[in-house]
Amino acid sequence: MKKLSICIPTYNRAQQLSELQANFLTQALDQYQEHIDVIVMDQSNDRVSTTIQQSLDSRVIYYRNSEKGYAANINALLNQANSSYIWLISDDDHIVWSGFEAAMLEVLKNESDCIMLPISSLGMFDDPITENYDFLDRTKQLTVKDLLLSDTGHLPFLLLSEAMVRLHKDDISSTYIKISSNIFVQVPILFSMLSLGSSVCIVSEPVVNYVNDVAMQWPIIKAIDDRFAVIDMVSEQFPAFKAHRYARARAALVLGLCHCAERDAGLLYMPHSKKTALALAKRAIARLHLNSLPFLTLLALPKALSVLLYKTLITIAYVKQHSGGKVKQHSGGKSFDAKLLAFKDTYKRLNQKIARHQAQILALRSTQS
Repeated sequence: MKKLSICIPTYNRAQQLSELQANFLTQALDQYQEHIDVIVMDQSNDRVSTTIQQSLDSRVIYYRNSEKGYAANINALLNQANSSYIWLISDDDHIVWSGFEAAMLEVLKNESDCIMLPISSLGMFDDPITENYDFLDRTKQLTVKDLLLSDTGHLPFLLLSEAMVRLHKDDISSTYIKISSNIFVQVPILFSMLSLGSSVCIVSEPVVNYVNDVAMQWPIIKAIDDRFAVIDMVSEQFPAFKAHRYARARAALVLGLCHCAERDAGLLYMPHSKKTALALAKRAIARLHLNSLPFLTLLALPKALSVLLYKTLITIAYVKQHSGGKVKQHSGGKSFDAKLLAFKDTYKRLNQKIARHQAQILALRSTQS
């Protein structure tokens, strides 16, 4: 039995899968073939499926899945795995080789039930960010209980490639059946393989470089409602988690409100309408919290004013977080001048980013028309 199954769902994305193979899969199979297998579960149409099969490395295990839907593909994919650990990744993920080698050390140790993988990305102002699970106390042996209860805003496994989990297949299909159209189906499935006492370790460096796309794949209301559903399922599995499900639901709402604001500002391309905004507002009001008030206010304003306020708020927040040390060196009027200069520079950078994204969105729309 292999140590790790790298499981990749795909749908009509031959180019992305080809790039993943060239940039990561071939090297992984070359160096770790004794320990890993790579499984692709494909729902593509006949033409794309033929292209994929012709381009895949002969060592990749390929399956064609006629059952449609993302959740169905995840279910079929994981049921084909036979290894100590599974690792679900997207067909367009950017894997950091040194991080993967560090993760393989943990896999080969075979000591932890869940191996969390730090993810690097770029923030709103293109500053490097690493999700390194700083909320966890690494001076002690970590468990799933620590992972679930230490940070009420974080829901593990939402990002597909976030963890390698010890494989237990007993509850995969029964969990899938309960939420067979949920776009976050991997969350309860992976948790079904674990208990509160399951051991957790964290890889020492980023394994995935997450690249934010200008287009959202899923409608915003579906993404929020599906997150609510998996939060409830995890609460059923782990009663100790129930007290925190509302905080995680609010975190999902705040993210949805942020996406609406980003869409109006020209940073995101996603399905959106007044009906969507109304549905989102109803969900936010039902779970009203101070954290969501500024973004909820944006929904009620005319678009031009909403965009201006949003850009101002996030610019102020960034300057406050990143320029505090510099402006403290000044006093009185100089301090104000330094803050104002930092604000102007940051606001300019934001507008430049919006212009770049709007160009990408126009190009995307032209290909879809």
